[in-house]
Amino acid sequence: MDKLLITKIMGKKDAVDLDDSVYNLRDVCDELRNIIILNLPIDDEFKVRNKRRLKAIYDIVKPMTDKLKDDSYIQGYTNSKKYLLKYIEDMIAYIEGILSAMEPLDFKNFTYYTNMLMDLVLVY
Repeated sequence: MDKLLITKIMGKKDAVDLDDSVYNLRDVCDELRNIIILNLPIDDEFKVRNKRRLKAIYDIVKPMTDKLKDDSYIQGYTNSKKYLLKYIEDMIAYIEGILSAMEPLDFKNFTYYTNMLMDLVLVY
């Protein structure tokens, strides 16, 4: 999706916040995937740090869904708005999946949600 179109749909502040969140997710996902690929142990420090980072991104991105669902907030751009809403909702679902798979550690779901989130981030 074109960044200019995202700015038109969401407004400049939310578009910048989304862009920053996706950028930060790339860094988080890279660290998570290194744990998976290298089969490294997941210690408490890792969990706390990445839960905090994912929760911060979640708290920024979650309110965007309410704005995109509100037809009075944004006029027009129906298909693009639906696509962007689906993208953000998927991002939220995968973040929630990673957070729930960390405690207690469910490595299969942790791997699945991490890979899905990374794929979604790379599409952006």
